[in-house]
Amino acid sequence: MSFGQHQNTGLRVIYSYAYAKLTLEGTKKIRGRADDQIPLGNRDRIDQFRINLDPHTLDVLLICYNAPVVTWHPDDTITIKTDSWNTQATAYFIGAVTGVRASRFNGHMCVAVQSGQYTVPKTGLKLVKETHGGWEPVNPEQHMVHKLNRKAYNNVRSRYAEFEKYYMGMAKLRDGGTISKEELGLNKDAGVNLNPLSSAFLETTLQLRCLMQDTDPDTRTKSWLQAFYMLATQAGRPTFSNSSFSGYVIRSPLMLGVFQRYLVGIHRGDVLVDTVVPRGKVTKDRYAAFFNNEWDTYHENLT
Repeated sequence: MSFGQHQNTGLRVIYSYAYAKLTLEGTKKIRGRADDQIPLGNRDRIDQFRINLDPHTLDVLLICYNAPVVTWHPDDTITIKTDSWNTQATAYFIGAVTGVRASRFNGHMCVAVQSGQYTVPKTGLKLVKETHGGWEPVNPEQHMVHKLNRKAYNNVRSRYAEFEKYYMGMAKLRDGGTISKEELGLNKDAGVNLNPLSSAFLETTLQLRCLMQDTDPDTRTKSWLQAFYMLATQAGRPTFSNSSFSGYVIRSPLMLGVFQRYLVGIHRGDVLVDTVVPRGKVTKDRYAAFFNNEWDTYHENLT
């Protein structure tokens, strides 16, 4: 949703539960729509923004793209909940109907109130109005970030010293050259299995770990070469011939970075430590990518 589109939504700040009820009851339904399909803002935006009532709790739901992002409770508190839809459109919606500035930060939805900035947890963030009229959180989540324990990381890396020596030797030998798809034995979709978005990420990453940890003199060279190829599909630049994928161009500095990244992901429990952020502040988590669903699944399968 562009800035121009934001200006044509017809959304207005709803300041109280009573006003939310008044808005709900005073909005004409659209002929041909279900009874619970009540527009919020401009009527032609009904597929994007709606208002509804929970008959059990009497909460008024302010809905953005089918998700009750803002809920007004009868006690005049609100709950903001994004259901992981932490998009710019969701941030705009929160600000437009509550007056609370919201923004995406480090993969989370954040709201700014007088006492500081707070992330919206998966269970939702409840806000109450103070006597001065500003919103404050009732249940703020303790914001945590991850930091690298350099000593622990160096200890883990030392366990892969022989593999890293072989791996970087190969990377420097092939630096600037192309590893063809024939050499890799891969098709045009080469490399997707090590991408955290791939359905095969778990299986392939478990395999990569075993290959890098192979110390058997009879098998390790073959294992290490396979691991080198697997990581090359992530670090190399895809190249094409006649619009068809033909291989990867290798750059040794990128190869080192990819190896280090997978080392951190594979051993995150050993090398990353939780660090508390002071209340009312949000800080970018440089290592948040290692705590997504795919890496979580990987570590669950190790136990």
